[in-house]
Amino acid sequence: MSIVLPPRLRVRYQKVDRLRFTSQRDIARVWERVLRQARVPLRYSEGFSPHALLAFGNALPTGAASLAEYVDIRLDDNEVLPGSDFSVAPTTTSDDLRRFAEKLNRRTPPGLSATAMGVLDGSESSLQEAVACVRWEIVVSGLTRLELEDRIHRALGAPVLSVERERKGKIVTDDIRSNIQSLQVNGDGAIEAELLTQPRGIRPMELLRVLDPSLALIRAVRTHQWIDGPTGRAEPLEAGEFAVTSRWAAT
Repeated sequence: MSIVLPPRLRVRYQKVDRLRFTSQRDIARVWERVLRQARVPLRYSEGFSPHALLAFGNALPTGAASLAEYVDIRLDDNEVLPGSDFSVAPTTTSDDLRRFAEKLNRRTPPGLSATAMGVLDGSESSLQEAVACVRWEIVVSGLTRLELEDRIHRALGAPVLSVERERKGKIVTDDIRSNIQSLQVNGDGAIEAELLTQPRGIRPMELLRVLDPSLALIRAVRTHQWIDGPTGRAEPLEAGEFAVTSRWAAT
């Protein structure tokens, strides 16, 4: 039975286990290869070197895992691929999207799996523009829990938190204090951080540097991304979303 897909859709996916060491560019290649192997009628850019129209959000730092990555996919309603199970029309259903996700997950490498999908109407801002805040769970070593709580208390009370970054071949100093929305130690002793992404996001290692240079990163997992919706903070897949059970757990 044919699976009907919308012209535009958004996919939430996990990037965990060994795949967290794969760069954002390589993840884009993996997704394109998986979609082509599944014979999905992708829409391509025009020009001398056409590429599939896949749009990703803010790049995940190499080595970090994520339970909430997103990619927007454009499909071609004029393309009919021989042997394909898919057609493109606005009349897709949740069952169609669920079956689509299951087909993709049979082809993705270990550590990469679609966990939700939703239909886009084309009026949405790009993920890079829309995502306003992300949540991290960061496991560290080097300080006791009390010492870590003390460093967080100091950071939240500081008017300025400066980090050095390389930008266009030059070292610049940025104040990241205003990007820290909340910061605490959870019941497992990990740092939970909600960080704003504009005008520039904060990487876990940058956060650790301003807390205490002696901290060593053991594991960083991006657990949520949020956009500013009409009624407040919302996930990028709030409308039309459904869940797919993942095969993987972040490690």
